[in-house]
Amino acid sequence: MLKGEIDTALVAHIKWLVIFKNHLSGVERDQLDPEVIGDDAVCSFGQWLHANKEALPFPDRFEHIGILHAAFHSAAAEMTTAVKTKQNHMEIKRQIVELQNLSNQLIAALSAVKASLYPLKRSAIPMPETRPATSPR
Repeated sequence: MLKGEIDTALVAHIKWLVIFKNHLSGVERDQLDPEVIGDDAVCSFGQWLHANKEALPFPDRFEHIGILHAAFHSAAAEMTTAVKTKQNHMEIKRQIVELQNLSNQLIAALSAVKASLYPLKRSAIPMPETRPATSPR
C-alpha cells in the first residue's frame, strides 16, 4: 500500500513542479502568491506527508524528506518573488538550479525509501560458475 502512496506522492510533486514552471514562464496566467507557494503543507504531497508522517516507516528518512520538501517550497517562494520583482537573470538562474537540485534530491529520497520497502528479487535462474582461466598445457 505504501508503495502506491509513494508513487502518488512522486507524481504529485512532479505535477506541481510542472505547473509551477508553467506559471513562471507565463503559460499559466494566475498570479502566484509566494506565501502560499512557500507553505509545504498546501500541495498534495505536503498534505500526505504531514498527515501521515507519524505512521510512516523509516522516521529518519521521512524527516529528511520533510526537510527537503520544506526547502523546495522555500526556494520556490524565493523564485516567485524574484520573478515578480524582476531580479537579475543570474539570480533567477541560480534559483532555478537550486530548485531543480532540491527536487532531484526529494525524488531520489522517496525512490530510495520505496526501494527499501520493495527490494528487487534475485533472479531464479542460477548464475553460471566462474572459474579462473587455466593456461593450456
